[in-house]
Amino acid sequence: CDYCGGRVESRPDDVTDKVATRLDVYRDETSPVLAYYKQLKLLKTVDGSLSPDEVHEKISTALKLSGL
Repeated sequence: CDYCGGRVESRPDDVTDKVATRLDVYRDETSPVLAYYKQLKLLKTVDGSLSPDEVHEKISTALKLSGL
């Protein structure tokens, strides 16, 4: 890694055309679902760059506040 000097690993399908396909699928299939739940005010977001414990806590809190 140019940033931290660590070893860089990639998926076998990390090639331009496959990545483009994954992004197209996200745009066409996932993004509309997010917009739908956001419109209903049911979408909760969590910063996934936090530590695993912090992410877990944020998700748990969001679920508790929503009554789930």
